[in-house]
Amino acid sequence: MEVILLQKEEFAMGNKYEKHIAKRLAYENPSLVKVLYECPCNIKEKQNHHPDYLKPLEVYKLCRSCHLAEHERLRALAALSAEHISIASPLTDSLTAVNL
Repeated sequence: MEVILLQKEEFAMGNKYEKHIAKRLAYENPSLVKVLYECPCNIKEKQNHHPDYLKPLEVYKLCRSCHLAEHERLRALAALSAEHISIASPLTDSLTAVNL
């Protein structure tokens, strides 16, 4: 049995419907949104990134550039996961071990 190190947010990538519901809940209930991380960029307009679609009100507030970089990191991780390579997230240091 091999162990792969992945970020928690990789486990609940979700489907399009889950993404839609997560976005709508966060948009309609901004006072309930829990910001887990906010990028340090000096840009006022931030986008919500949902690391776990099962927790739609928990978001990362990222500028467009950081948001695109995070999605690129997630795509790279998905592509490399077959080769058992982990990529550390710039957003968090916590890694989770998963048995596959």
